[in-house]
Amino acid sequence: MSSIQLPKNLDLAGWESRVMGCWLGKAVGGTLGGPHEGKSGPLKLDFYDPVPTQVLPNDDLDLQVVWLCYLLTNGCKEVTPDLLSDAWHKHVVFPWDEYGICHRNGAYGLKGYQLGSVDNFFGECMGAAIRSELWACLAPGDPKRAAALAWSDAACDHAGDGIWAEVFFAALESAAFVEHDRDTLIDLGLSYLPANSRVKDAIQLTRASWAKKKDWLAVREDILAAHENPNFTDVAANLAFTILGWLAGEGDFGKSICIANNCGMDTDCTAATLGSILGIIDPKCIPDKWTKPIGDAVILNPQIVHLQNIPKNLQELTEQTMRLAGQLADSKPAIKEIVPRAPQRDGDTLLQIPVEIGFAERAALTSETVPVSLVPKVSATLPGHWIRRDAKEFQAPVMLLHYTVNLKEDEHVQFLAWSQTNTRVWIDGKGVIPADADAVAARRPQQGAPSFHRGGRGHFALSTPLKAGKHELVVAWEWPHFVADLVVGVANAQSKQWLPFALLKK
Repeated sequence: MSSIQLPKNLDLAGWESRVMGCWLGKAVGGTLGGPHEGKSGPLKLDFYDPVPTQVLPNDDLDLQVVWLCYLLTNGCKEVTPDLLSDAWHKHVVFPWDEYGICHRNGAYGLKGYQLGSVDNFFGECMGAAIRSELWACLAPGDPKRAAALAWSDAACDHAGDGIWAEVFFAALESAAFVEHDRDTLIDLGLSYLPANSRVKDAIQLTRASWAKKKDWLAVREDILAAHENPNFTDVAANLAFTILGWLAGEGDFGKSICIANNCGMDTDCTAATLGSILGIIDPKCIPDKWTKPIGDAVILNPQIVHLQNIPKNLQELTEQTMRLAGQLADSKPAIKEIVPRAPQRDGDTLLQIPVEIGFAERAALTSETVPVSLVPKVSATLPGHWIRRDAKEFQAPVMLLHYTVNLKEDEHVQFLAWSQTNTRVWIDGKGVIPADADAVAARRPQQGAPSFHRGGRGHFALSTPLKAGKHELVVAWEWPHFVADLVVGVANAQSKQWLPFALLKK
């Protein structure tokens, strides 16, 4: 710890106090927003609802504790996407969205930035932006270093604005250890973002709209008009809501995090991140009424497994954070490759999924048996689980894609055939029923997304195990008016984790 070079206007006690304020603000905001995650909003909270008796576990903090404990326990002297991917595979079993993609792409042997950029529909969601605080605390007053450390984290499961979102927050939060003017901090964070960033556009829109209207509900409508996304975890609107809470909160901690939460969408993330920012700037700004109900314990979700040296409370978390800063003091992190979120191009060979493609009439979408193709089926190799097709590529109202499923053992499975248009699935000639949504996804049932835990539209489950060996999976995909995405996959029905090689050509 003694080897870290602190800024001249930050002493050891001040660093420790602000790290503690960061983690406390994170815990408060996450506990406020957790019960309301996925709600469209606007909401009307002015305090916890329900009032907790302890802190709620939250993946926003869980994953940062995993990084911290893994890096400390293994004596790591640097931070890379591959190291964090190893920690992920050993200690994290969340199947959600981009988290599941990180597991799957790691199983495919992908490394570095390809872990998050390849075949990742969720590349620009909130899963990385919520992990920025650790890197800021490890590089207090050094936003360039914090941003570079954040890149290594975000590259595990994100691309494009999903990475830039964490870079933005990490730089801003690092600077907040020594600079406390809100607008200066936002300007600094924005300086790290490229001109074509949706996150940058959303934050700039938020500031301009707030300066003109001074009404958070009206500004929220402006944000949604420009950046609403069917997936409630998309980064653009959620980062804008975080900044809106800061602008409209007028320096009041509780008011600020409640406004961020009340905007809706990914509420546990927006409130928790804003809470941590405010806690860094002024650790004393968090009133006792917010801290007393949750205490200071560190409580992780049960999906964090086999982790050593877990801090018992926020003080231990703070001490371990400061210790890791010294351990990493000689590392030289850098922002490297950041590619846009997009499906793999036809011809890419990183992932190869063999299919046969045919076409059918619209009645195929309600047929109990596999339709006969109107044209001879054509063999093809898809470049990933996620493909995008133009309406001009459809020779009939429905495209039929015939996959081969390979199972190593008998397994309860779930199928994904998600699109913005209608889909239908058969396995070995029999129709498969839709799968149920989980509690959070059920709050926005009309939206859906291609992650196995979400259920609902585009998700299909079998009531009995599927035998080991080869099976025929047929997906009927309805013609889009313009362009549509299709994401196809197979998962274990209990864990909701991808079965990586079930479709892939080995």
